[in-house]
Amino acid sequence: MRYKGYRVGRFFVDVLADEKLLLELKVEDTLLPIDVAQVITYLKVNGLKLGILVNFGGDGLEFRRIPNFVSQRSACRPPASAIQSSHHLLYPGLTGELRAVLYEVHSELGPGFMHMHYRRATQIELRQRGTLYEVKKEITIRFRGRPIETRETRLLIVDDKVLLAPIAVREITPRLKDRFRQYLEILGLKLGLIANFHAPSLKIETVRI
Repeated sequence: MRYKGYRVGRFFVDVLADEKLLLELKVEDTLLPIDVAQVITYLKVNGLKLGILVNFGGDGLEFRRIPNFVSQRSACRPPASAIQSSHHLLYPGLTGELRAVLYEVHSELGPGFMHMHYRRATQIELRQRGTLYEVKKEITIRFRGRPIETRETRLLIVDDKVLLAPIAVREITPRLKDRFRQYLEILGLKLGLIANFHAPSLKIETVRI
């Protein structure tokens, strides 16, 4: 799987018939818009024309025929208001640029992938725009100056100012935000962005100390 020519990881579809037809299998009470969006995304990145979404979880077999209409239209860009950052926040110029980066990644990939795909694509986009960042792979929790736990993380610190977490989860829960806020405190940062790529629409949460 590639983002603008750079490899960002691998993913596996359920069934690919004759290198032409994609079958995505679900076991759910009912099919949701995210399921359809996921198939469209898989068709897009594989250059396929048709997918069949099949659900075995209902009272009867449910299936939908999903053509790849994405390749037939220009990429949908968000309105300027979605990218612009409030001047009441810290670093409005930088956060506005980061929102543009995140929307670009979402526009190119769409929903349906894993954290690592979006994180790596975000890193590629940051590099192409000349924005400095570092990857924080672990954070040490301390009590009275002594380390008590080391947590593995995959966070991005952008320009030594903003903590960025590209993720793909069903929802950004209060517990997730509390942990992210804890990371901000440990790292001595005042502002962070959590970008959730799970749904058809990108969700960006601002966390500030």
